[in-house]
Amino acid sequence: MVERFLGVAAAVLGLLLVKPAAAQESAREKPSAAVGQENFGFGASIGFYNPNGLVLRLGARPVALDVTGGFAPALLSYGTNANPKLKLIAPLEVTPQLLIHVVTFSREIRGGLRLGYRYNWALGHGGTLGGQVGNRWGHFLLEGLWGITIYPNAADKLRGDEVPAGTSFNFPPQFSYGLSVNFMYFP
Repeated sequence: MVERFLGVAAAVLGLLLVKPAAAQESAREKPSAAVGQENFGFGASIGFYNPNGLVLRLGARPVALDVTGGFAPALLSYGTNANPKLKLIAPLEVTPQLLIHVVTFSREIRGGLRLGYRYNWALGHGGTLGGQVGNRWGHFLLEGLWGITIYPNAADKLRGDEVPAGTSFNFPPQFSYGLSVNFMYFP
């Protein structure tokens, strides 16, 4: 499953890196579609990588800080493989992440790297590594995010709180990955 996720992410990046022949012939710089400042923005996040909630961004184009807070859905699978039990949880999560601009594609599509910390009320402390691709139209920004998160003590924290003590998990809750979408506004 992880291989499929990484394959899809590589295919999307490959398609974004290829420039049409007409774009390669144009040597002059086109003006940015961005209007106004890029140092402060806010918006919403939805998906399975970042928490579903509010986003606050401070910084500049090369480096910025995102702070996202909201609920983070997770599906737990535990018990025997013959008779697995599933439990959907959606605890609160806060994640400050450092955004590093890596590349600008044609039509002002920007790609970047995300590094950060997470605190999840059910899974505990964690670290995250991911990427993003975004495009800005005027004051608005639409971003696609993907990445992985490691919660080192998640299994121990879940046992007794969310699932019975002594539970064995079919998929380790310490490892999480997914995709998210950010809708941002820069006043």
